[in-house]
Amino acid sequence: MSIPTFKYFAGGDLNLGAYIGLHSRNSELIKAVGAAKLRVTEQLENYDEIINLLSLRLHAARVFLETAEVKRLDAERDAIQKFCYFTIINASELPQQCSLYAAGNELRVVTKPFKSIGHHEMTRQTTETISFIRSLMAHPEAVATLNLTTTLHELEEVNNALATAMGLRERTMGQRIAIRGSESTDELRKRVTALLDEMARCINAAGIFMGEDLEVIQLISELNAVASHYRLVARQHKPKRK
Repeated sequence: MSIPTFKYFAGGDLNLGAYIGLHSRNSELIKAVGAAKLRVTEQLENYDEIINLLSLRLHAARVFLETAEVKRLDAERDAIQKFCYFTIINASELPQQCSLYAAGNELRVVTKPFKSIGHHEMTRQTTETISFIRSLMAHPEAVATLNLTTTLHELEEVNNALATAMGLRERTMGQRIAIRGSESTDELRKRVTALLDEMARCINAAGIFMGEDLEVIQLISELNAVASHYRLVARQHKPKRK
C-alpha cells in the first residue's frame, strides 16, 4: 500500500480569517485521530493556543467597523435632533395668527434646556436625548401639530441603536487592549508554521510506522485536501501583477 505524505500549506498569503480557518481545520482533523497517538500533544496544544490568540485579534479588529457604525449613528441622531429643534424654533417665530405658532411657542420652552445638546460628549448626549424625547412627547398635541411624532420615534430608535453600538465597541476595545502586549501577528504566524512543520514530521513518521493504520492514512489524505483547498484560495485572492 502506498503511504501518502502530508505536504502542509502554511498559508502565508492568506488573510487572517482564511488563515485561522486553515489551521483550525488542521487541528480538528488531528484531534479526531488523537494527538497522543500521533505524538504531537504538546505541539498541538501550542498550535491551538496561537490560533485562539489570532482569532481574538481578528475579532478585535472589528472595533474599526464598530467605530464607523457609531459615527454614522451619531451623525444621523444629530441630524434628526436638529430637524426637530429648528422645526420648533421656526414655528415659534411665525406670525401669531399662524396655526403652527402656538405649538412652536409651547415646545420652544421645552427645548430650551437642550439647546447645546449636539455639542456634548456622545454618552452624555445619549442620556440627554432620552430626556429630550420624553419632554417633547409630554406635549403630544403640539408635537402632532408640527408633524414631529414619527420623527421623535425615529430619533428614539437611532438613539437606542447608538447606545447598543457604543456598548459593543467598548467591549471589543477591552478585548483588544487585553491582547495588545502580545507578539506581533507575523511572529505568531512564524510560530504556527514551525509547529505545523514539527507535527507534519510526526504525522508522516506515523504514516510510515503505522502503515496498516487506515485512520492515519485517511488523516494524511484529508490534511492534504485541506492544504490543496487553501492553496487555491490563496491563488484566487493574490493580487495580479500589472
